[in-house]
Amino acid sequence: MLTILTHEFLFIRKKEIWFYDGGDTEPAAYTSFCYALKRPAMHIDTEVKEFTTVLDLRADETKLFDAISSTFRYHIRKAATAGVQCIYDVEPSLSECREIIRRFNVFAAKKKITPANSKRILALQEQKKVIISKAMQGDATLVTHVYLHDDNRILLMHTFHEEEETDPQLRGYANKSLHWEDIRLFREKGFHTYDFGGINSEELPGISHFKLSFGGKAEQADSFIAVKPVYRAFYKLYKNIR
Repeated sequence: MLTILTHEFLFIRKKEIWFYDGGDTEPAAYTSFCYALKRPAMHIDTEVKEFTTVLDLRADETKLFDAISSTFRYHIRKAATAGVQCIYDVEPSLSECREIIRRFNVFAAKKKITPANSKRILALQEQKKVIISKAMQGDATLVTHVYLHDDNRILLMHTFHEEEETDPQLRGYANKSLHWEDIRLFREKGFHTYDFGGINSEELPGISHFKLSFGGKAEQADSFIAVKPVYRAFYKLYKNIR
């Protein structure tokens, strides 16, 4: 379980609790239970039904690789032939995280997707709970992955690339290779679960197929928002005007 404080203004605090497992926790004025393993035993103001894809990293490495689709295994080997190398920053600095946020937001603007939650990433950096991995060819960064984690579970928050750096085919090979090398590294570091993040086969069939092609299983990962009674009217107003 991972708890981070993302907002604090006077006496109002906002917490995110990732992978809530039923353990003791002190709710804030506004508490988000993200990818909860158990439902919180308190009043819930918002509930979001989600599914994710997970791998059991305690499995044998050979079995993990063999579970990947044959096409993806071929692409991983092609990346190695092309000289793709993977590098890691397991305790990125504040300046590195700010640069990652900037780069992802440039990518997000082009793709018209949600920008990075900068407060979340900076709060994770402060607690040393964020990891950044990159697939490189020479000096060119082909793909970047950004993860959050507790002691047992590691979750992919963001993946992005700079389109001008490489051709799409090589970038695809590099992305698959980076996922595999991430899996290997996190297994060696003792994590139990590799979490690809959300899937939605109806709205995002391509992304969902990609994640499931690594041999993981779909798992329910609901999220909840709990607001203390004294702040509930403000929360409802915020939802209505947002």
